[in-house]
Amino acid sequence: MEIQATQLHQQIDQTRTATTAELDLLKQYVLQKVPATVEQTVIAPVRSLQETTTKGATLLHQYRWLIIAGEVLFGYYLSSTLSISVGHKILGVQLIDNQRDNFRHVKDFTRH
Repeated sequence: MEIQATQLHQQIDQTRTATTAELDLLKQYVLQKVPATVEQTVIAPVRSLQETTTKGATLLHQYRWLIIAGEVLFGYYLSSTLSISVGHKILGVQLIDNQRDNFRHVKDFTRH
């Protein structure tokens, strides 16, 4: 009976040692893999977004009057091509007034 108990204790100790070794390997793998994965999936895209935002802010600061002038010209263009008929709200469509109530569709800006 004591021989069986000794054998069981040896098997338990061997299993415990093997499990500890496997857990140590798993711990090392996780400690190496997780930081690399976090770097790839979280930190790198955030850095890229920060760089893009910084570049955009720099360009906006450098060329603000050009951007404002472009917005004004684009607004003028839209106001000249956008037509709203009485009783009908038509947005994003350029119309030609052939007759008082007869409009012909020329260009639809929403289908780019």
